[in-house]
Amino acid sequence: MHDVEHLEPDIYRLEIDSPDGWPPPASSAQNLYLLDGEAPALVNAGHPNQFQHVSKAIRQTGIELTAVERVLHTSWRVATLGGAKNFPDADHFVFSPDMVQPRNLEARLDEERRAIREFAERLLDAPEVPASRYELPSIDRFLEEYYPRATADLDIVPLRNGRTVRAGELTFEILDAPGPARGHACLFDQERGYLFSGDVSLQGLPDYLTGVRPYLNTIERLLDLEPERLFPNRGRPRDRADFVLRGNHRFLDNFLSNAPSAMYNEPTLVEFVKRDLGYLPETLPELVLAIRPYRVVLEELVRSRMIEAEGDGLARRYGTDFEDPREDLRDV
Repeated sequence: MHDVEHLEPDIYRLEIDSPDGWPPPASSAQNLYLLDGEAPALVNAGHPNQFQHVSKAIRQTGIELTAVERVLHTSWRVATLGGAKNFPDADHFVFSPDMVQPRNLEARLDEERRAIREFAERLLDAPEVPASRYELPSIDRFLEEYYPRATADLDIVPLRNGRTVRAGELTFEILDAPGPARGHACLFDQERGYLFSGDVSLQGLPDYLTGVRPYLNTIERLLDLEPERLFPNRGRPRDRADFVLRGNHRFLDNFLSNAPSAMYNEPTLVEFVKRDLGYLPETLPELVLAIRPYRVVLEELVRSRMIEAEGDGLARRYGTDFEDPREDLRDV
């Protein structure tokens, strides 16, 4: 299913639903933006399994698929770049700071598949996770559907920070925006003040998180641009961009500040997530995707010395008042 919203004479939002049965956040509808003009362009190509709806949505605007000359991708995630193969005649622009053309998309996706499956296996061995409630084959089914095999020879135009690219009637500055995903970038048109903000969350914790400090730095950098309007990969575009970004930055700061107060009885990662959510997700794929951002947050708290940690892997416990085995020696 899809929905087309004509935001401005030259900008369409194509909201594309995900197939039924995927766990959140993979189940969230994705935004693609069609930019009309002398050379029509897309921001993101969508998931490879969404192409039927993407093609219908584009045609609904009155623009033919073959007219799309450029696709600007905000990350290497399968939900943004995986559909590139469906636009073989377009030029595909992807952030690549070393300017080396990393053609092998399949290798990147396979790394993600293996990381998710290995994490799922470790979760099933954790005593806090009721093994009878979850099944490993559900992860295999999800990985097969969500990460279909991709090309090992993807033809892209590599981009780096600060470069400008024309798309439709807009001229975007490419912004290195680490934190949400590997190779994540935002696109900023200074003339209109329009910021295509990719996977930067407009409310709460981001669905995908690779680093807390880089993520906060990204939001601060976006605020310095003084954007007028935000065009996210999920959810509706938002005016009062500075208010939205400052609110999200404040939320994450508060979350980091208040998290230590939830560290009573030195919880493991799974126990902390259960406390914060109030439940454990129903399926193993949903549990895996829900827990991964929290792991990044807790490790940042340890790194910044706001909390302490003992142990390794999922047996690692987090707290603020661990007993120091050397304390008696210090008193001598």
